[in-house]
Amino acid sequence: FPLIFVQYVQYLPQITKNYDSISLALATVAVLGQPPSLRFLLNSATSENRLAGSSGMRTRIKICGITSVKAVQTAVNTGVDALGFNMYEPSSRFLTPERTAELLNEVPPFITTVGLFVDHSRSQIESVIDRCNFDLLQFHGDEQNDFCRSFDKPFIKAVRVDKETDIEKLPTLFPDSIGVLLDAWVDGQLGGTGISFDWTQVPELEKPVILAGGLCADNVQQAIRIAKPYGVDVSSGVESSPGIKDGLLIEAFVRSVSRAELG
Repeated sequence: FPLIFVQYVQYLPQITKNYDSISLALATVAVLGQPPSLRFLLNSATSENRLAGSSGMRTRIKICGITSVKAVQTAVNTGVDALGFNMYEPSSRFLTPERTAELLNEVPPFITTVGLFVDHSRSQIESVIDRCNFDLLQFHGDEQNDFCRSFDKPFIKAVRVDKETDIEKLPTLFPDSIGVLLDAWVDGQLGGTGISFDWTQVPELEKPVILAGGLCADNVQQAIRIAKPYGVDVSSGVESSPGIKDGLLIEAFVRSVSRAELG
């Protein structure tokens, strides 16, 4: 780890003990003699520090369907953990590999970049990832485990959930997936629908669960308290129109997640 990270860990109790979120970055300068460089400190005022609540867990946040530099900057500055880039051409959030590569160059360190694919062929995926160095792949179609794992990158399998979905079997069906993303089943549509599913269906799994489907600032606290996911994934819930991310909605979403963590 970089030395600055070690310094933050060492001094974090001293930094946070006597300062509110607005003063946290200034306090860091006073203690360390240098400006903060970790996203946690850069974005503390907006995201209410994104500190874990009494449970000791922090819910990770992914913003999917990023289409602009402004959206990248806003998401990063509000404390988002991961950014998703949609490679599915029928989607209103689709980007060409060339444009995606340009946006990836705007993403700072410690933010996970995710490439979203839907029943693409092997050659299509390989062509994209040759130009776009995603940290993680997300498969949102009917792909099977062996196919998903064959690209030498970690992956997450997304599954659309209806009343008949046996969520507990998913870790067995996708043993190499580093997590399971649960989205709402909407006939003929593959994500980004603004529709949620019954969060009480979500059992405790041996793999991290990422909750998606119809999340927004108004309901994400309830979703987290019911399903207790490792992370949440939002797209249409932070948009002013399809494919256009709204900075105020992103900020409101992150604040709501933080409040859910604090109990």
